[in-house]
Amino acid sequence: MADSKYLLDTVKASFNAADEVDARAKEQADGLSEAERRMLRSLPPKCRILDIGCATGRASIALAKEGHTLTGIDVAEQLIEKAQAATQKHGFAITYQVCDPVRLPFADAVFHAVLLLKTYCYVPTRHNRVAWLGEIARVLKPNSWLFLSQYILDGILDDYDPIREDNRQRFPDLLETLEEGDGFSTHENPTFIHYFFQADLRNELTNAPFQLVDSFQEETIGYYVLKNRLPVKDV
Repeated sequence: MADSKYLLDTVKASFNAADEVDARAKEQADGLSEAERRMLRSLPPKCRILDIGCATGRASIALAKEGHTLTGIDVAEQLIEKAQAATQKHGFAITYQVCDPVRLPFADAVFHAVLLLKTYCYVPTRHNRVAWLGEIARVLKPNSWLFLSQYILDGILDDYDPIREDNRQRFPDLLETLEEGDGFSTHENPTFIHYFFQADLRNELTNAPFQLVDSFQEETIGYYVLKNRLPVKDV
């Protein structure tokens, strides 16, 4: 199994890079896409939302404008700084913090919804991703919502062979330790990413304490609406 810290560090370094920070900052004013709004249509009014992988606050700011209470977290300090500056400019009271994505620094059952927008792919190993989903379920109130979007390979590739071959050419020292579907982006500084076919992603999601309520695909992005089915703890 590849060293998770090393792989996560490649993600953190990539999203702290100046060109990535600038690109994310330019997205701040875009707000939510039509597909994201479609995914979020079951979101209750004025609820408490955790935005994981919040970047520079694009989704958090858009939802704060609608009266929700937002907490945004990211591994990249530079993105969080941009998010804080943009939020202050808009006059919203959004809480932002840098944190490791695998262990969430929140009490049990404090959020009505969690956003995971094109972020799930950056956590290495299936074991860690499923454990992370368990953490997300833990901080959600019973029967609350996880809204997840993720790039998928359906319609682009038929199998993982091209990714395996790319790893063989570029990262031979890691080939035996990476799981199927693991790879690295084509950025100047290689960034770990796990590539999904929709069936594999759905399998991971439904092996965690969530019920898949709805899903749809637009172009290369899959959108998933899940409900927390973690049982209520005895008081």
